[in-house]
Amino acid sequence: MTIALRCTIYTMAENDLISKVMAEMGRRGGRARAKALTAKQRKESAIKASKAAAEARRKKAAQRRKEGAS
Repeated sequence: MTIALRCTIYTMAENDLISKVMAEMGRRGGRARAKALTAKQRKESAIKASKAAAEARRKKAAQRRKEGAS
């Protein structure tokens, strides 16, 4: 008895293409969302993102200090 195996082998070039396509889709979605928001909503969103990024940086710095002290 013979069993036929099916598998797909992805090369790095195919993964790069997939990554580029997905990035472009994300950019389109971001632009569409930005067009739908008012200036005030965009500003609030930007402030929220900025605060989240700053908090992430603080946590990462604290973790590095903690690891360095060990």
